[in-house]
Amino acid sequence: MISLELTSISKTYNGRHILRDVCCAAASGQVLGILGANGSGKSTLIKLVAGVVRADAGQISCVLDGTNLDASKRRSSCGLVGPYLSLYEEFTPREHLHLHAKLHGTTCSDAHVTQTLATVQIEHRADDRIATFSSGMKQRVALACASVLAPPLLLLDEPGSTLDEAGRAICETIIREQQQRGGVTLLATNDERELHLCTHTFRIPS
Repeated sequence: MISLELTSISKTYNGRHILRDVCCAAASGQVLGILGANGSGKSTLIKLVAGVVRADAGQISCVLDGTNLDASKRRSSCGLVGPYLSLYEEFTPREHLHLHAKLHGTTCSDAHVTQTLATVQIEHRADDRIATFSSGMKQRVALACASVLAPPLLLLDEPGSTLDEAGRAICETIIREQQQRGGVTLLATNDERELHLCTHTFRIPS
């Protein structure tokens, strides 16, 4: 079981308020949609939950099986997809997923890696260099990395921005599987086609 609660979160960059007094929450099996205009702070909010950015004020409470996770533990307990993240393009998808697991202090069987790549429908390119992929194929690799370890927190920042309709269906499959496992998903989006995936939404004021 996992619960996530943000209370009175504020964040300022160069004297400009990006987030001000944000309060929202999600629990096991829920998908929280983070909505807002471009530049409203959706990506900042995702990074705060991921533990890669610190809030200026407020509190983030993430409780997993009775244990309160601090920022460092949230980082190791989440799968993150965002336009600001880069893949190691000299690697193949298979190598990248194994590396991802190693960086998280664990291992994955090659069978599990293959199954994850099949979920995002790139198993036929498992041993090709990522540098040769289109932007949509690279996004599928990113989704595979985010989901391969079945993290309790799945943080998706505009995941459909480079995906075709088949890719969007894959993203939905990953979110539904996350729900079935009892994980929490945060979905930052401006795409109305993704709103049906959300159990509830929070709109950041512009």
